[in-house]
Parts: sequence; C-alpha cells; structure tokens
Amino acid sequence: MASKKDFLFPRSMDRTCKRHYMSESSKRFEWSGNLVKQLTTMLLTKTADQLANPKTVLTWLMGAMGAPVFLIGWLVPVRESLSMLPQFLMAGWIRSKVYRKPVWLLGASVQGGGVLAMLLAGWKFTGALGGGILLLSLVVFSLGRALCSITGKDVLGKTIAKAQRGRVNGLATSGSGVLMLFFGAAGFFFLRDDRSSGSLLLPLFMAFLCWGLAWFLYASIEEKAGETESPRSGRHQLKHAVKLLFRDLNFRNFVIARALMTGSALLAPYIVLYSQSVSGPQMGQLGGFVFAGAAASMISGWIWGGMADISSRRVLMLASLLAGLSGLSLLLMIRMAHGSLMTMWLFPACYMLLIFAHDGVRVGRKTFLINLGSGNKRTDYVSISNSIIGFFLILIGVLVSTLHGIPVSWLVLIFGSMCLMGTLWVWMTLPCLEKLQGTATSLEA
Repeated sequence: MASKKDFLFPRSMDRTCKRHYMSESSKRFEWSGNLVKQLTTMLLTKTADQLANPKTVLTWLMGAMGAPVFLIGWLVPVRESLSMLPQFLMAGWIRSKVYRKPVWLLGASVQGGGVLAMLLAGWKFTGALGGGILLLSLVVFSLGRALCSITGKDVLGKTIAKAQRGRVNGLATSGSGVLMLFFGAAGFFFLRDDRSSGSLLLPLFMAFLCWGLAWFLYASIEEKAGETESPRSGRHQLKHAVKLLFRDLNFRNFVIARALMTGSALLAPYIVLYSQSVSGPQMGQLGGFVFAGAAASMISGWIWGGMADISSRRVLMLASLLAGLSGLSLLLMIRMAHGSLMTMWLFPACYMLLIFAHDGVRVGRKTFLINLGSGNKRTDYVSISNSIIGFFLILIGVLVSTLHGIPVSWLVLIFGSMCLMGTLWVWMTLPCLEKLQGTATSLEA
C-alpha cells in the first residue's frame, strides 16, 4: 500500500531528480558577473513589486482614497491578466530579436512610468476618479510587466546555468523579503496611527527608485545572441499556439495546473480589505501586512528555490497544497470574525501563510517552464501560457464582478479548492524535468 509520501512524491520519478541534483549541487555556486547582475536586478524588481503590490499597498491606498469596492476588486485581475494576456501578440515581434535585453529595458521603463502615474493619482485625486486613474496606471504598468516577463526568462536562460536558476530566483525572493521587513517594521512601529496620504504614497516612491536602479544594472548584463525567426501573423500565431497545446502534453498539463493555482493570488485581497474594514486605514496595519508578506518571502525564497532545483514539480505540489490549506484557514477566520480572535495580528498571520505558499507556486512554475524548453520554444511556452492565464483571470474578474453579492466565504472556498485541485493535477500529470541527464549545467538547456 502506497504511503502518503509516495502519493505526493512518486519514488520512480523524484529519486532520479534528487540523485542528479545532488551531483550538480555539490559543485560550487558559480558567482559570475552576469549572475550577480541578474540576482541584484531580480532583487530590486521583486522589492519594487512588493512596494507596489496590488494585494496590499494598492488595495490599502485605494481604500484610503475612498475608491469603490468594485474598482478595488479589479486590482489583482488587471495586474495579473494584462501582464500576461498581451504576450501572445508580443511574442512574434520578440522572436525576431537577436537580443532580448533591450525589450526588457523598454518594459522596465514602462513599469517605472506606471508606478509614477499611480503615485500622482494617489497624491492628487480621491474617490472613484482617483481609483479609476490609479487602475488605468496599473494597466500601463502591467503592459510593461508583460514585456519584462516574456524576455526576462529568455535572458535568464542564456546567462544562468540550469541547476542554479531556482536558487537564484529563490535568493532574490528572500533578499527582497529582508528589505521589505525593514519597511514593514518601520510602518508598523513608527507610523502606526498615521492616516496621512503622504505615508501611504511612500511605498510607491520607493518602488519607482527601485525600477530606476534595476534598469541601469540590467543594461550592463552581457547577453549572447539567440535564435530568431520572422514575426508571425496573428492568425498564424493562433494556429501555432493551438497546435502546441494539442501536441505538447507536458505544456498543456502545465497550463491547466497553473490555471488552477491562480487561486493562491486571488485570495490575498480579501484578507486586506476585511482587515481595513475592521481597523481603519492607518499605516500601522498596512505595515503589519507588509511585514508579514516580507517575512514569508524571506523564509520561502531560498527554501522553495533550492527545492525547485531538485524538483520544480514537487514545489508546485507542496506550495499549491499549502495555499489551499491557507484558504481554509482564512475561511475559519472569517467565520470567527466577531469572536475573541479578532485581533490586529490575526489577519497578517493568515496573510503570511498564504504568501509563503504563493511564493512557492511562483518559483515552482517559473523554474518548471524555463526548464521545459529552450530558445524560441521557451519564448512560445512563456507567451502562450501567460496569455491563456491572463484571459482566464479576466474571466474570473468578470464572474466575481457579476456575482458581487456572493459571500466572501464562498469566494475563499472556491479559490482554496482550486489550489487543492492544482496539487492533484500536478501529481497526476507533470514529470520531473530536472531528472534529465547531461543538460543541467547548460545555459540554454
């Protein structure tokens, strides 16, 4: 009879992964110039993402501005979907480029401009108008994020060895968590009762600075020439995407798993909004959320990154399982909202558990997708999967908006159940890519 361990991690699949990884990870970590630049850039961009996080900072800011709840509910779907959906159209143009770094720099410039526009919206406007302008600024930001997402993985694949990619990603996540711990602690202890707009805009100003520093650092990365091909027409691109989905079983199963795991991202805003309705918009409670998210990222980054180099499949299963269980914990918290457990610590604690799991989902899926293909095929994988997930998130946003009267507990149950289904789907369908011999140290593997 199979044990629980065998159920989660089939021995025939993961033993080979672990054996191969141990032989590779015994070698010293190669601290090349490109690795240091990639790591530092990722550290800055991840920190900027946390400082302009739609789940916490933007949700809190729009609530303090008096923006309607339905606008706040669109923050996560807009940021996530519009950073992925356009990649389907961008991929053909990007594939024609020998070097992908300039495209990333363009995307970083757009993201920096988007953050600056959010900053101005929060400073000058309030109510529905301010919320609408901030949401439009997030649209601009997300389009730049799409460019960086599709090209960043290509450049990472060219410059970092396969056996080190998970750890680089994880180390950057942990490093950004350390930086955000200081900001969260400052907000909680020094600006605890501050309700002024200036203190709420400070994170966006710092995010703008991080994007500027990341741009100059990334520009110095040495990228080698890659594959190119002529841009495809929209019709040809669509046919190619459908063909890839039908013929590539691993890719199709990955897309389904990733769609189910979007629940880990959609859960978070409901914790923040409910907390704000109880405690008010003071900076101290926002600092608690930032601190909790930073602590989760600091703990999770290196843990998930190291595990992803052994088996990104295993990371996807564990992280998605934990995200689902975190959702059930949130459901319990909502049911007990009027009891003695309603404290300012309860919401950040639940949020911390969820972010720990969500970071694992992100590290696992990024590592799996980078290792799944190389060259232009990797570009196709990234653009097609991101576009499908972007469309899926828009559908969820529309559905939630039309069912605006649905209890929060039902939404939590739905999103948490999606994560649990994702765990089961990964276990049933996805292979361990890291077991492949002879490719782990190849930059373009």
